[in-house]
Amino acid sequence: MRTPTDLTTFVDEVEDLLEKVEASVLALESRADDPELMNQLFRAFHTLKGSSGVVGVTAIAHFTHHVETALDRVRSGAIAMSPPLVQAVLASKDHVASLLAATLRKTAIDSARGDAIVAQLTAMTGSGAPAKPSTPSPPPAAAPVLPRAEVDYLIEFRPGPDLAAMDTGPDAIFESLAALGACERLANDPTSPTGALAPWRFLLTSCADERAIHDVFIFVASAGELEIDRGGSMFLDDPPATPEPVATSAPAATSAPAATSAASAPAEARDAPARG
Repeated sequence: MRTPTDLTTFVDEVEDLLEKVEASVLALESRADDPELMNQLFRAFHTLKGSSGVVGVTAIAHFTHHVETALDRVRSGAIAMSPPLVQAVLASKDHVASLLAATLRKTAIDSARGDAIVAQLTAMTGSGAPAKPSTPSPPPAAAPVLPRAEVDYLIEFRPGPDLAAMDTGPDAIFESLAALGACERLANDPTSPTGALAPWRFLLTSCADERAIHDVFIFVASAGELEIDRGGSMFLDDPPATPEPVATSAPAATSAPAATSAASAPAEARDAPARG
């Protein structure tokens, strides 16, 4: 159940994120190929979706899911940012503000406007039909693929001083990584920093790719350094060697039965008179 305090915090967060969205979009008009600006814009809508889902404002969560999906197409390089797309994102920002106002006033939500914006985003980015937002997701999680794609990752995040201002710690990161596969925490090297600057180290065995791991750290990426090494097991102590199986001698081959000799022929054949 959400409390008045939760809702107040949420409203403040939404207003702050919408300001960041507008600043990022306006900057993208002149720096459309800047990947960091694109990441900032994606993170803002990603956070809007997650936070609204936590407090139960589903109208914002559902709408921002579509915007996030469209922006991910740009972020991945599948399409380029264009002036019409910039305008659609700005319209999305305004619609989130109107959804928040309608939620606070408990008035009707203009779903038609949201549907129209989603249709524009879908047409421009090819991000999928609005009625099936989850359609792109199942293929990577298909059961037959998982065993063949499993990889060990050694993950280390080195926090910076700015991390103290963020409400994210190693426990939350561990839970998110564990959702991707088998995860365990690793002890730090004795020479590593301690306290708030102590590194967060994990060993993850998963079929997920590195991009999925980067998304787990998306909220803290700007406040530290993230390093991901594939094949993490080679950075740990080697497991004890498995003894080679002892070869066993094959049983001696059994000689094939000798051909039947004349002496062993049926008696009547031996006793038959010779024919002249």
